[in-house]
Amino acid sequence: MQRYQPIEDFVGDPTARADADMTAWRRLWQEQRADVESGGKLDRFLARLNREWAVETGLIERLYSLDRGVTRLLIEQGIDAALIPHGASDRGPEAVAALIGDQMEAVEGLFSFVRGERPLSISYVKELHAVLTRHQPTTEALDRFGTLSEVELLRGAWKRQPNNPSRSDGFVHEYAPPELVQDEMDRLITWHLRHESDGVPSEVGAAWLHHRFTCVHPFQDGNGRVARALASLVFIRGGLFPLVVTNARRAAYIGALETADEGDLQPLVRFFSEVQVDRLKQAVQVGGQILAEERRSDAILEAVVESIRAGARTQPEWDGARRMAEACREVACNRFTSVQAQLRDGLRDVLPNLKVYVDGPGIVSPGGDQASGWYRADVIAVAGTLGYFAGVDHFHEWARLKIATEAGQDELVVGFHGDGQSWRGIVSGSAFLVRRAEGDDGLRERLPPEPLCDEPMSIAWTEQEKAVIERFTVWLDGVIARGLSAWRQGVRA
Repeated sequence: MQRYQPIEDFVGDPTARADADMTAWRRLWQEQRADVESGGKLDRFLARLNREWAVETGLIERLYSLDRGVTRLLIEQGIDAALIPHGASDRGPEAVAALIGDQMEAVEGLFSFVRGERPLSISYVKELHAVLTRHQPTTEALDRFGTLSEVELLRGAWKRQPNNPSRSDGFVHEYAPPELVQDEMDRLITWHLRHESDGVPSEVGAAWLHHRFTCVHPFQDGNGRVARALASLVFIRGGLFPLVVTNARRAAYIGALETADEGDLQPLVRFFSEVQVDRLKQAVQVGGQILAEERRSDAILEAVVESIRAGARTQPEWDGARRMAEACREVACNRFTSVQAQLRDGLRDVLPNLKVYVDGPGIVSPGGDQASGWYRADVIAVAGTLGYFAGVDHFHEWARLKIATEAGQDELVVGFHGDGQSWRGIVSGSAFLVRRAEGDDGLRERLPPEPLCDEPMSIAWTEQEKAVIERFTVWLDGVIARGLSAWRQGVRA
């Protein structure tokens, strides 16, 4: 059993816990926010983001289930029971829509709360809980005989009975006893307000507030939803976005919380930073797009002129992203060369016809300057799979590890390119495997590219090169592991 320990404030300087990626992307957002705000683009972006928060925060808590297609539809089209087919959830469409509607009201209320410059208080925490659980009449609880049953949910009121979860192996995680909740929550709010006045970075303050709140677990149910709302409040007050933890990231999220329970808050800080940086990337890209409805020639001309002028003002700085991408490509070539030597030395006796090459534009001799245009279609296709736009016209470089045997040829490619439809000082890297397998006619057939990463490696010009290289090295190791695993399976086949 894990006994409850009273919550604690930071030990040491909390600003030292700031995430480097978050710092760089926060700076980029501050510089480009005006572009996104123009023409109502930021309002539309936030409306979609709020719907995503409302849908996903209930999925995380298993309040309902939804098919992924229905989830996307609700996020894109709006919260409407008519968009939820029967059988697409474990609850009725009306009930699901009502729960999501409560969550939508809560996240929209966070923006009003910040605009009103209200300080966080016990009364607002209770108000949040009441809104989030408006259409949840009951919850599960253990009676004095240890039997699980449905009981009335107390909305906006502290718990009156212990709510300690137990695992299948009998392990019990103890939260704050009911008689300690008020004192613990008073301390939580006092410390949080001090963090705000001291300028604690958003990702650090949000992680601390979320974790300490979940340690107390002051409500009978709905604590996770309130915790994510409070973390979102910290980010919104810092000029950023609600914390959208998707169901796909649930395992990583819970893992970071469990590590925080053991005394290490940094993985949760890092997780929150990664979630927020994803949204900042999307927001910056929105600023570079011409809205589909702006079809008049004068509107398009104005947008083009402004885009070129903005690029001219910041081109020297934005070129830093290209330079860092070039440095990462050099790291990739060096790592590929190391892999090349290991494969040749380790497999020459079992694969005597094995040939391994490392090349890229400027390194490769066949093709000359034409090599710089290789893999453009592959890069665009992989970017579409990963959910972003590859601006190969703004920047396009690559590095390749080519492995050839009698059975065929595999090319492990890392490509760097502009991120978004206009050049805004962001370069992304993707990785994929191109296979040339022998077909029925005896000729080698080029197969579609297989992505070797789940997310692109994005570089903002505001980042420090050392931090980018360190992050890229970790990302590259994962790419190489996946690529070699896929190649090995092909050799065995």
